[in-house]
Amino acid sequence: MIFLDFVKHSKGCLFILLSGALVISCSESSQQQLVFGENKVDTLNYLNDIDNKIYVPLKINDSVYNFLFDTGASSTLIDSKIKISRESNNTQKILGFYSEQREAKKVWPEQITIGNTQFLNFSDCLQTDLTFPGFLGNNLLNKLCWSLDFVNQKVYVTEDVHNLYRDLSNGIPFELINNTVHIKGVVEGVELPILIDTGDSGASIKINKRFLDENRKNNIIQWSSIISSNYSYKQNLDDLEETSFETIGNITLGDEVYQDELIHMFLIELKLP
Repeated sequence: MIFLDFVKHSKGCLFILLSGALVISCSESSQQQLVFGENKVDTLNYLNDIDNKIYVPLKINDSVYNFLFDTGASSTLIDSKIKISRESNNTQKILGFYSEQREAKKVWPEQITIGNTQFLNFSDCLQTDLTFPGFLGNNLLNKLCWSLDFVNQKVYVTEDVHNLYRDLSNGIPFELINNTVHIKGVVEGVELPILIDTGDSGASIKINKRFLDENRKNNIIQWSSIISSNYSYKQNLDDLEETSFETIGNITLGDEVYQDELIHMFLIELKLP
């Protein structure tokens, strides 16, 4: 069972809680497994960049790197400068945020450590040329329970959700679509899946325009702009032309109604279903 929990802290803190069952399986010639530390809950201090993205410390073998905590990434993606002893000879196509294609190769890190938890021989990681150490994606995130404290810039990690003393009855259930986190929301009366993407620092709700009624074009501002496809990657691709719309509307998530929110709509296909 996987569960997403939004709980308002007394100081106005917003918590995101991700939990997942322990999975041990055989992959390639090595067995992948989790090894938990003695602490029931690990506390990690996270860093923000100028875009307010969340970076958490992650150790690969004996070196520590700051990885982007990205619930919008289906797999953990590692920069090519980080040495991984076991790797595939073949490359595969991956999609960036704007559905542009990039190349990556499959790698098998012997050990990834987050807090006091060790991920041994996890084979579903990828490697490509990045502008920072990497993305911490859902192939690792969904094996543990996470609580993010945005006020104090801390991440709490545990193997059992009950160690976090959360009231699960207040949570919002979510599902993994293409191994990315989605919750059901209502935007201007239309129910649709909303991607919870901690790797995106945008302040608006971003949805594909095809989910909204054509009559909503009234009072919508249209934008045409050129966006760079090299925001996180070193692979040189042509910039993309984007046509988008923005409007003010109401958004419902669980029992909460957010009025007069900025809604950003794309004409290009996002990684939404």
